[in-house]
Amino acid sequence: STEVDLNGYVRGGKYVTPLGTINRPYLYPDIHYTIEVVGGATALTQTLTGAGGYFAVRHYNGSSFEPWFITYNHSNVDAVPWQPLVFQNGWTDLGGAYQSRYRRCVGGVDIVISANSGTLTAGTVIANLPFFYRPVAICTFPVFTSNLAGITELPRMEVHPDGNIKVFGFPAGATISGFTGRVPI
Repeated sequence: STEVDLNGYVRGGKYVTPLGTINRPYLYPDIHYTIEVVGGATALTQTLTGAGGYFAVRHYNGSSFEPWFITYNHSNVDAVPWQPLVFQNGWTDLGGAYQSRYRRCVGGVDIVISANSGTLTAGTVIANLPFFYRPVAICTFPVFTSNLAGITELPRMEVHPDGNIKVFGFPAGATISGFTGRVPI
């Protein structure tokens, strides 16, 4: 199939892209999109829309495109696919009906975590969110754990602008059994 490069859409107008579109936002499916271009050769804006609530905007300054600004339609938020959260430092997903995951939503990222503990040193990174799923500032959440013995501080998670999800104050053998939160992006 013929691929079409969205960087080539620099003339004002409204177009429907064929399948095989490249340079679309990260994790957007290969579907037909409508792309509207406003501006000219030295400065323009591309607005990309697609079925299922996909919507993104980016600007061109005459020499390069800025990253896509991505959001989703409120009415179609359930159409946004969940992504599995990949753990590190000995932390593991509880699995089954308790799968850890994340997804973009309007103005933020929803995060669901159910996990068995690994390394418990304060500030341990248990997972990392990809670039377009990271908050603008550190977000701190209190977390309930399965083991309260030996707690000397409130167990909490922090989600950092570099995408790192860190834990603090977890006792030995603790699990996170159903954290749900939203971080602004």
